[in-house]
Amino acid sequence: MDGFTKKYQVNRLMYFETLRDQKFAEMREKQLKKFRREKKIALFEKTNPEWKDLSESKGFLAPLGM
Repeated sequence: MDGFTKKYQVNRLMYFETLRDQKFAEMREKQLKKFRREKKIALFEKTNPEWKDLSESKGFLAPLGM
């Protein structure tokens, strides 16, 4: 992944949403990207207050190169 993820060496999954409709998922992603940092943190702290890496517990594969 180039861009933000590569530039800032992002390597943890803190929050995710499961959506069935791809168009809605794309709209939701654009909406979340516009959120200020404080609002994003408040969103994921509701379901992940300990800031655990969810990729380890949800069966996600680590990104290549990790």
